[in-house]
Amino acid sequence: AAAALHAALPLGLAARGAADPAAARAAAETLHAAPPDDLDALAEDADRAERDAAELRDRAPRAVHREPDPELSWMPARAELPPDPPITAREAADLVALLAGETPERRARPEQRDVDPGALPSAAYVRTLVDAERAAAERAGRADTELARLLRDADVTLVARLDGAAATVGAALHDLGLDGHPGGWNPADLAVRAFADALAERRPAVWARVTEMAARAGWAERALAGMGGRRVELPPGELHLRRLAGVAQELRTYLADGGTLKRGPLRSQPQRQAEILLQYATVDGEPPTTPELLDLVFTDLMVRMTCQELQYVWEAAGISFPADLPPAERVNRFVRAHTRLARLHETLPAVNETRELLRRAGLDVPLNHPLQWHAYATALRGALEGLGVDRAAADLDALRDSIGPAGPADPPELAAALAAIDARDADAYGRALAALAQARHERALQLRCGELLDRVRAVHPDLAHLLVATDGDDAWRARVRRWDDAWTWARGAGLTPAEARHRAAVAEAEAAAAAARADLAAASAR
Repeated sequence: AAAALHAALPLGLAARGAADPAAARAAAETLHAAPPDDLDALAEDADRAERDAAELRDRAPRAVHREPDPELSWMPARAELPPDPPITAREAADLVALLAGETPERRARPEQRDVDPGALPSAAYVRTLVDAERAAAERAGRADTELARLLRDADVTLVARLDGAAATVGAALHDLGLDGHPGGWNPADLAVRAFADALAERRPAVWARVTEMAARAGWAERALAGMGGRRVELPPGELHLRRLAGVAQELRTYLADGGTLKRGPLRSQPQRQAEILLQYATVDGEPPTTPELLDLVFTDLMVRMTCQELQYVWEAAGISFPADLPPAERVNRFVRAHTRLARLHETLPAVNETRELLRRAGLDVPLNHPLQWHAYATALRGALEGLGVDRAAADLDALRDSIGPAGPADPPELAAALAAIDARDADAYGRALAALAQARHERALQLRCGELLDRVRAVHPDLAHLLVATDGDDAWRARVRRWDDAWTWARGAGLTPAEARHRAAVAEAEAAAAAARADLAAASAR
């Protein structure tokens, strides 16, 4: 407060004042110690300065008529103009261009809310949502069945669980090459038969036995790998594999315990029993006369026996495999078959879950054949597509709500953008965003125009009126090039050098008179 009071004092008093208490006390002591001023002399000085200023004003030189410069005299003359114009020549050129480009729509922009199109959802995103809704509607229309409508009206949680189970089955069928309509499946495919029997709950014991034999197929595969590719040839003709395996095992044990092979009547019992193997069986072309070679023969016989067992259980399920192939090829086929069967059996819990969920929901949907499962899965996809349409529509509605309703203060282009979303017209929305960007640019231009014009109007109202009244006039192109010169002319209205010197002398005398009055006021207040 003290600083504000100090600033408000006349010049003479301010020089003797202080803004803080300590300085104020020192100043007061100095003032009291100083000799008193001669108020009469100060008053006489002030009166003399006032008379000098008045005499100078009265002695103005006689006005001389001069023809004004046409390149400068377009600017209205006005007294007491500041030395510099309120806007530069470059700004004046901008103002002239802005005024020339004004339209009723642009003049209304400053009163409208500033809407940044960059803050709105992009046209590409709106197009994605519109396309998603349209595609979902098309897909839902293609799968619009009574069952699809029932599932669509069911509980959302139920539909989600059904979708999860159907996805499990669908993924397995895809891995097995069983995509599409079951009418196009190969009926001889073991996976097709297994799936059909599983849905019909047919021959469960047979398929259970086939499943159990997967371990035997795996053992045979590992046993062949352990043989290291050694080739075993057995005697020709019909063979009793189990008996041959037994005699091979006995001879192998006999030799491992130190026994030897002999000729004639000295042959041991194990050797006589295995004579057919010793004479007609070979391992890589050599007779099996060592424990190591007999181990390979025994393994080969066990693999062949396993293939016979696998052949039997698969044929019981209605699937036949060639029996005249080498053991390695037969085992490879059995392993692949069990792998496919295992992948298919992974779907059974999902199938059973689906039946239970439908039963609890009171939906009588038969699932006893691949065709029925396909019809159900198709209807479920249709229901999900219908829900997808609802979700896509909800996404677009939420997007529209995020923009908000267009109010009276909003640019009309915002209402056009909202209408485009309602109409699901992505192209129109893109055009509305472009128009909003243009509207924002027009708003900035109009604000700049108003700001420049207000600066001119505050200093020179007549010039502002002239700019508005003649906007678009080609003469302004030349005028703004001599903007500063025209301002100087208008400020002095074409004064002669003598008139300019007289005006400066008057200003100096008036300043001296003001200083004298301030000194008198300061002395009187002491």
